[in-house]
Amino acid sequence: MKVHCTNTAEKHLDASIYLMRGLARFSQQKFPEAENDFDYALDKGLNNPKIYFRRGIACLAQGKFDKAAVDLDI
Repeated sequence: MKVHCTNTAEKHLDASIYLMRGLARFSQQKFPEAENDFDYALDKGLNNPKIYFRRGIACLAQGKFDKAAVDLDI
């Protein structure tokens, strides 16, 4: 489900919803789905180090070591 927003506040809310869903999926160890939600939140303008950290861990869990290294700055 993708929500299409027209103004900045709506885009931020949209991104926040995907962040929250990503965190839920992360806690359920649904790492590919969590990674996608974190990608969407970042693409929509959220810039929080915790998103990069969680996405990096999700990538590690999937064996995506190069992408994880960028997110985790290692």
